[in-house]
Amino acid sequence: MKEEVYKEGAILYFENDPSGRIFIVRSGTVELSREAGDSSPRRIHPGELLGLSDSLGGKRRIGTARAVTNVSANVLDVAELEALLARNVEVALKVITSLCAELREIDEMIVRRMRGGMAGTMSRNAGLRMIADRFRRKNMIRAARYAYARFLETDPSGEERLEAALHLANLCEKDGEPEPALEIYKRLIQEFPEDPRPMGAYERLRGFLETLGASPS
Repeated sequence: MKEEVYKEGAILYFENDPSGRIFIVRSGTVELSREAGDSSPRRIHPGELLGLSDSLGGKRRIGTARAVTNVSANVLDVAELEALLARNVEVALKVITSLCAELREIDEMIVRRMRGGMAGTMSRNAGLRMIADRFRRKNMIRAARYAYARFLETDPSGEERLEAALHLANLCEKDGEPEPALEIYKRLIQEFPEDPRPMGAYERLRGFLETLGASPS
């Protein structure tokens, strides 16, 4: 991670540039705007992150970033960010918050373009699930738990809800907290009585705790 300095009016990157670098603004203000003009420019302030969603998604820049004032920022690539997330839960939560803000902005743009009220909700839910899955694959347990919990708050249904809740319960187990996992499994048994996975997971964990002399609920 290195520090870079930009004078007022300087361009950090242009829309459609290759992505890959993530900025943590230390001082000053950056404005992110799109050529399409279908969303208001968004301002990034000290302590906030810039360029997350396109870098994590491996896509081109979704807007042009311009320094509104003199700006200093820490710059890192995706691998450096993932290493930092693995060491620091607070940074992981800040990343999730920043990504959610970017997703909300994209939602609003989709709604304006399609003039359909459901488009934004669908996009935001998919984005939260993508974030949770990425953290889980990287074994960032606390960050993944937080992201799955946020996703489940959006009230998904069917297989999507079942899979996310099973992942959350499994992460609770890995985090050394079997009781929340058991509660999740019990709720899923009631919600999805025809699916064998919640009951199988509940009985497996309950049996394991009994062998340890614990008293599972």
